[in-house]
Amino acid sequence: LPTIPNDREIVYFHVSKTAGLTLDKVLRSNCFWHPNKMGDSCFRKLPFASMHRDANGTRIVTFGRDKSESVLSHLTKFTMHLNKKDDIVQFTKHNATSFLFTIRNPVDRAVSAFNMNHIENRPLKLKKAGNIKKGPKKSGQESDSASEEVFYGKCFPTIEDLANVLTNHLKHNETKYIQMPTLKDPNVTKTIDCYEIGHETLQGKRIRENIHLFANYKFYTDMLYEIYPEKEVLAVRTEHLWDDLEVLNLALTNTLVKHGAVYNATQNETASSSSSISPFAKIRGYAYTHNSEKKNVTSGLSQEGRQIVCCYLSEDNQIFEGIVRDALNLDEMEKRTYLDGLYGDCDITEDERERFMKGVGGEGGEEMFSWVEWANGKGCF
Repeated sequence: LPTIPNDREIVYFHVSKTAGLTLDKVLRSNCFWHPNKMGDSCFRKLPFASMHRDANGTRIVTFGRDKSESVLSHLTKFTMHLNKKDDIVQFTKHNATSFLFTIRNPVDRAVSAFNMNHIENRPLKLKKAGNIKKGPKKSGQESDSASEEVFYGKCFPTIEDLANVLTNHLKHNETKYIQMPTLKDPNVTKTIDCYEIGHETLQGKRIRENIHLFANYKFYTDMLYEIYPEKEVLAVRTEHLWDDLEVLNLALTNTLVKHGAVYNATQNETASSSSSISPFAKIRGYAYTHNSEKKNVTSGLSQEGRQIVCCYLSEDNQIFEGIVRDALNLDEMEKRTYLDGLYGDCDITEDERERFMKGVGGEGGEEMFSWVEWANGKGCF
């Protein structure tokens, strides 16, 4: 990584279902993001912090416990997740040098998001965080629970059911219709097109059915990433989480200017006492799972299902590939191998990769696969 005068100031984008809550053990900014009691709990579990509230109820946090705070944590000033707060916007505009993303294969991210919000997996209503506002309910519009009941209970009990509806529409111009009573008169029914609900929810265009599919790569990049293309990009892959964190933290340590002496001394003292210079040694391998292993529904996709879901995720795939290619901390082999995995999921042939490769950034710019053109050619609108 290049050296930046006065060191980096990073904004972390916690894209839904990319192991962002696992980083509660890594980033102090994650704990500041959590509200009230959840924030207190986060700070109490943070390996390098101690927290209490004074007589006035003010939260007091002290960092440096065990001298194990990572450089990555120190340089990451804000976490953005499900919201766009004014202080983050102003910080990004005037101070931020870098954007950090946790990223995950978009198909796997979609499967995880689908299962997490499944009505059979959520006995209690999931509270919506931040300022994602759904607005006043229009006359005749279903509540969130009613929308979820239609989506999961009637149309798509599993994500393979969603893939089948997408496939039938694409190949046979068929769809799945269901009859539901209207809100005004339960004795009157209305026809609902499952295909319309399914492909729009998958593409992040409907919030009531699934908030985590709504909060996709496009949701986060539209906030600030596209507005400030000059900011450098860093990325941690969910599939290689702890290795990427280690490598990125070391790279950041080696570029420190303003804080270099302090952190070098801390690293050396930590190393002499623990036989390891890794600030993640005690937590490496930890994963926050939302108890997914105990969920009632953990549906997956067949290979054909993965291909059709991938096709309908073309816009998010495009943004995902852009983040991967822009990530300064990943080498070219890592980027190529990572993207090859997505191309394989989508059954994209070498001929297609050559045919839909387009230049970006003007003359002489990098070439990138045009996911949207490829998907449009297949009819996955």
